[in-house]
Amino acid sequence: MTPIAPLPAALVEPYLAALGVEPRRPDDALLADVAARHLARVPFESFTKLRLHAERPAGPARRPDDERFLRDLVALGAGDTCFGIAHALGGLLAALGFRVHFAGARVGDAAADNHVACVATWRDHPLLVDCGFATPLPVPVPLERDVAAREVVVPYARHRFVPAPGDRFVLEEWDGARSVWVSRYTLLARPRPFEDFHAPIDQSFALGRDSYFLQRLFAVKNEPSRRVALLTDRLSVTTAAGPVETKLDSLAALVAAAETHLGIAREHGDAAARVLRDTFGIDPFDPARAP
Repeated sequence: MTPIAPLPAALVEPYLAALGVEPRRPDDALLADVAARHLARVPFESFTKLRLHAERPAGPARRPDDERFLRDLVALGAGDTCFGIAHALGGLLAALGFRVHFAGARVGDAAADNHVACVATWRDHPLLVDCGFATPLPVPVPLERDVAAREVVVPYARHRFVPAPGDRFVLEEWDGARSVWVSRYTLLARPRPFEDFHAPIDQSFALGRDSYFLQRLFAVKNEPSRRVALLTDRLSVTTAAGPVETKLDSLAALVAAAETHLGIAREHGDAAARVLRDTFGIDPFDPARAP
């Protein structure tokens, strides 16, 4: 077991307040409350990564900083990618009294782990808490190998975890249009020290404009009844009735949509858009400067 260190006490109360969670004794209901509210209130987004690339030197300064994460969440409505979100969330869960460890996953055909999530143990049952992915997992997911597949269903999406050899679990998403389950990532549930993820974090910055997270502005919030997503050049709102998409026509319109629909402060959006345009020369609305 490689346990996660708890957040400093001074950060716990404002973090819970930002999530709208009342502090109380640890139990399965508290864990579920934190997971659902984190997904709905903390965006999975690339704005923060773009700003970090411009504002901090390469290396450790760009790795997760829980104090900065919380400050930007409260002041700017910011979130992060999986690394920053999992690091802060894991510390919060540990501070609330849960035994927590990090677990790695491989998205797509990656040769090494490129995603991190938290596994909290309650009454000797390991439960996946993954709020740093675009996938709506609003409940802690039991990592049980004696269940053929465990589904997680929200009004607008279906996912399931399927046990695989070697203490692995495959996250699959239901594609209703094709009536098939599609793999999203493969999780290795074993405990990992966060230092194992320093290399992929550093590499994601080193790739520059070739990095998925540095070549586009995107943000996703998974609320109980809908998913709100900014996807490069469009706003998508998905409910049980299906997606409704609005085409955007400029970086300024994208930043405005982030503020209106996801609560991301214009200051945060404008700064990220400047990095995308001025540092990397990318404008998804200009065919000559598209990634």
